[in-house]
Formats: sequence, C-alpha cells, structure tokens
Amino acid sequence: GAGDHPLEVNYRFPGGVVRAADTLLRHNRRRVTKVIHAHHAATDGFLVAPSTGSSVEVTLQAITTALAAGSAPGEIAVLTRVNSLLAPVQVGLAAAGVPTNGGVGLEFLERTAVRAALAWLRLARTQGNFSSADVAEALRRPSRSMSPKIAEWVGEQTTFAGLRRLAQRIDNDKVAEFADDIERLQQMVASRGTTAQLLAALRDTMGLANSIAKLDVHRRGMNRAAQNDDLTALAQLAALQPDPSAFESWLRGALATKWNGAGVTLATVHRVKGQEWPFVVVHQADADQFPHRLAEDEEEE
Repeated sequence: GAGDHPLEVNYRFPGGVVRAADTLLRHNRRRVTKVIHAHHAATDGFLVAPSTGSSVEVTLQAITTALAAGSAPGEIAVLTRVNSLLAPVQVGLAAAGVPTNGGVGLEFLERTAVRAALAWLRLARTQGNFSSADVAEALRRPSRSMSPKIAEWVGEQTTFAGLRRLAQRIDNDKVAEFADDIERLQQMVASRGTTAQLLAALRDTMGLANSIAKLDVHRRGMNRAAQNDDLTALAQLAALQPDPSAFESWLRGALATKWNGAGVTLATVHRVKGQEWPFVVVHQADADQFPHRLAEDEEEE
C-alpha cells in the first residue's frame, strides 16, 4: 500500500534563495533528481553584495541597515564557513554597541597563527627587555632551520643587543635574520606604521603565511578552520584597530564581551543546519571559503 508523495514545495525560504540552491544542486554529479518550488515565489530575498571593499564593512552595514529598518538583533544571523572569520564581525558589532550571540572567545588568541602574530607585535613595540617567551614564540613562526641548541640560546635573549651579540658570536645568518626582522617591525612602529602594515610585513615579507600554510597541508579534507583562515581574520581585525600598541588589549577586551541570547547570531554554516532567521548574511562568501580550499568533496561543500 505504499506510494510516492514528492515533497516539492519549500515553505522556509524566499523564492530567490530556493532558485539559487536549485540551480547549484543541478550541477552536482551525485544527486537525487527532484523538483523544488518556492512557496514564497513572489519574494526574492536574495542579494549578493559587491566584491569591492571590505567584506567586514559590507556585513556590518547590512546589519545596521536591517536594525534601522526595525529588525531585532535576534532576528539576524551572520554565517561563515569557518568560525575564525566570525571574529572581525563580532568585534565590529561590539564596537557599534550591537549585542551578539556566538562567535569566538579568548581561545582565539591561542591559535598558532594568532599567538605567533601577537608575540611579534609585542616584540615590535617593546622598548626595553624582551619577554623570553615572546622571543621563543616568534622564533618558531615563521620557522627557521637551526639546531635546537641555537634555538635555545636565542630563546634566552631578552634584549635586542643580546640577540645581535649572539648572532656575531656564533656567526649564524638565521639568528641575524631573526634580529633584522624584529628591527624592521620596531622601525615600522617608530614611524607610526599601522597594525595592518605590520601584520602584512610579517605575513608576506617575513614569511609567516608560507610557514603557516605548511601546517595546513595535513588538514586537507578536515571540516574545521585552517591556520591561514586565522591570518585572514587577523588582517580584517587589524583594519578595525590601526594602532599596533593598542591592538592586543583592544582585541582581548572585545572577545571577552559576554554573549547575549537576544543578540545577532554568529555561527558557522555547519553549526546551524536546520535553523532559520528572517535576515541572514553569509559573510566572506569567497572562492576559497565556499567551497573551502582544503575540502576534498566539493559537492558536499
């Protein structure tokens, strides 16, 4: 007595969203043939923001516009592919006085790429003695090929002069290059370089991005954030706080803000499957995020 009863009408989404999803799924090689109609066919409800400018600014503007039009914060969600990219939106909304629910916490600061970048920023703005912990952390990322014993000697240095003397005494180019990198960032701070400029130099010129990318090689196919996603989030955060001397304390304070159950939801697309909101922003919808560049199953993505 069984029979077929196709469920072809989508009652949840506006017509524009349903048409976009249906168009995408039709390109999959592995799929169940189906017909999908939107119940709300007259309502489009699907907008693509321009790719020019900052994605954080676009998202923040979309949210403030929705709030000004009468939406409650709890009726809005911001979704990303990986949770590290929620941090800039979370901090930007906190600065604007908009409550949020979800995102990242202070554990974000302990991620490998973030921890290394913050150590470098502290070394860059230090006028007196270095923290030996910061020296050791910065020496690891970007990685430098030197013997464990030399790395130990470098990690024991607490002054710039001490680093220079060590490099001369053991005649080691890698130690000298490490000192040069610290000096480069210190000079940028002295000449009022911005946080974004310092992090760009660290990431691109000094090789942190390449070093971090090597850590992502073994994460292919894994359904969680890559190390380089953290660098992207840091670059976006740097644009929100240009003063490198204030950056870390500012970031710690923003991430320590308590979540509000009635605030704007901040989550990854995987975490909220099956949930719905009247207003949704898919943040950072870039080619390396959807599908994620480390994913092996593009159709699942």
